Formats: sequence, C-alpha cells, structure tokens
Amino acid sequence: MRVIIWTVFLGLILKVGSAQACQGMTLHLSQPAPYFSSEGTNSGTFSVVVAGNTTAGACDYFLAFDYGSGSSFSTRALRLSGESWPYQLYKDAGSLYVLKRAADASSCSEVLCGNLASGSHYISQSLPYSMVIDYSNLWRRAGRYTETVRVTLYQGTVGSASEVASVYKTISFDSQKKYDLSLVPTGGGFDLNARDHVMNFPGMSTGMSRSADLILKYNSGAKIFAESTNGGRLRHVSQPDLISYEMRVNGVLVPITYWSQILSKNGTSPASGDVNPVVVTIGDITGKKKGQYKDTIRLTIQSNE
Repeated sequence: MRVIIWTVFLGLILKVGSAQACQGMTLHLSQPAPYFSSEGTNSGTFSVVVAGNTTAGACDYFLAFDYGSGSSFSTRALRLSGESWPYQLYKDAGSLYVLKRAADASSCSEVLCGNLASGSHYISQSLPYSMVIDYSNLWRRAGRYTETVRVTLYQGTVGSASEVASVYKTISFDSQKKYDLSLVPTGGGFDLNARDHVMNFPGMSTGMSRSADLILKYNSGAKIFAESTNGGRLRHVSQPDLISYEMRVNGVLVPITYWSQILSKNGTSPASGDVNPVVVTIGDITGKKKGQYKDTIRLTIQSNE
C-alpha cells in the first residue's frame, strides 16, 4: 500500500508596529494667554513649544486645535453670556490656512506639523500660529468675551498618529464701550462726519415743520441729552422777539429747555445704526417781527450701562 502524505506549510506573517522614537513628549504655550481689546489690533502671532527625548530616534508630530464651544472651525467664537464674537485661528500670518481638529484635518496645511531630530536627551521646537478677531462689526455688546481651546499633540503623521498630550488655552477679548451719533437728512445713512445739521424755514409760518434723522450707534445702551441755546425758542438775530417751537423724536414730544434727556436706549444698536426720526415744528408767529431767527441745539450721547 502506498501512503501519500501531504505536507502543508503555513506561513505566518506577524506585523509588529515600530516603537515610537520620541519619549516623554510634552507641549506648552510659550506666551501668556492671548488677549485682545477693541481699542487695539485685532490679530496676533503666538506659539506652542513641543519637546521630547530623541535619543532613540527622530519623530514626526503635529498639533491640532479644537473649536471650543463652536461646532466647527467656521463657527469659532468668543462668548459673553448669550453673545458671541467671531474669531479664527490660522497656521500662517497671512490668514490663508485655518487650523482644525485632528478629525477634520487631511494635511499639514490644517494643523501645525513638525519633526524632532534624533540624538538629543531634550530637544524642543516652537511652532507659531496666528489669531484674528473679527472686527467687521465693533458694535456688538460691550464686555469681556472669552473662549477656551484645546491644543492636542499627536505623534506621527496626519491620518496615522496617536494622541500624546494636550493643553488648554483661554482667549480673552475686551469690547470697550462705544457710542456715536450722526444727524442726517431724512432717509440718509450714518455718517460719522455729519455732526451738524441745519434746518431752514424759508417763509416761516405757524405749524411749518422740518425733519431729519438722528442715527445712534452704541454697544452698552445710550442716553441722549439736548441743550438749547435759547431754551427751546428761536431768537431774532437783532431784536428781542422769540418764537417757540416743538421737537419730536420718534413721534414723542421731548423737552429741550436748556439741558434735558430726550432718549434712552438699552443693549446694542444695529451695526448700521439706530434711526430716530426728528421733527421740528414752528409755534405761533403771530405779531412777531420779520427777520432771521435762530436757535442751536446741542446733542450729547453717553453710555446707559
């Protein structure tokens, strides 16, 4: 009898991950927590320092930045109660490459990549990044806005790395109190240079009216005061005659006898300004001398909060 024996060889291939070359990797922020003010510049450059022991060899790494309380990189914002102030983190000073969290990054253009060279018991590397506060609307609510961002160090390359350590940084931004006013023809837009407005009453008669728009900008409420040179009356330029008149703001008769508060606003104005129609109506001119009459009303704006 002939016995045939089949011998089967099984090849077993074991894949063993290579040991990480860097040991004891750490990271820290190299400057105090980022701080900005609406009265200063809206951008700055900061850096994160990565260090490690590379006696066993060099290693690649990268730093990823999360979105704080935002849901994505496009909704990054500093917070003040229910208010928000947009900002962004960039890899470069030119604000071209937005920094993202590791899960959303596909290349080194979206995180900070680096390499620690081999052969050192302690080697460190500083990686810069930029921050920009959105100054497109400086009329958001006044106060201190803050946000906490997690910066995470990964050993390896984008898409193939392990988390090593992380730090948290707090960003602060002070929106200073601001207020301004503009007096323009009815229907006109806010004009920072429009501080004077003349109402002419040619052929003046009883009940004649003229209008304008008082446009206010404020981020912490506002109080408006009016001060009339002649106590709310038109005075003849060369005679003692006086003519009374009324001033209404938003349809409401306001006092203008010398120094009086005529408006009170809370919160913040629209970025384009809060429009308040002003109407001045001439009183009874019966028996008044002909000629030129005038009065000057000075408007002052103050914070209301």
